[in-house]
Amino acid sequence: MEARNLIRLSTMKDTKLVPKTNKEKAVELFATNPDIKVKRVAEILGLHNETIVQMRKDPAFHQMVQDRFMLELENDVPSMVSALKREVLAGNVQATRLMFEYMNKLQKNINIYH
Repeated sequence: MEARNLIRLSTMKDTKLVPKTNKEKAVELFATNPDIKVKRVAEILGLHNETIVQMRKDPAFHQMVQDRFMLELENDVPSMVSALKREVLAGNVQATRLMFEYMNKLQKNINIYH
């Protein structure tokens, strides 16, 4: 998985999206490889472990990782909806409810009487 992401980094066509700084590259690696270790990021980027540890102490760094992760997740939405559809067609009641909620076809009513 890491190699795939490194290839993607070097082949992106929109230069605005290609990480340029080590911090941006670290964000990309952490966001697209949730199980990656600090040591591995440091190895890939040719940095000391402590440099990565210091980056991770910055709350803004974590927000950047979260934002990048959400962007990556959005790319997977069509596949997730297809998987949900397969579950619905297989008779999964919870999946059916979720699909109707996703399509705004399920209305939750809460009535409170005195």
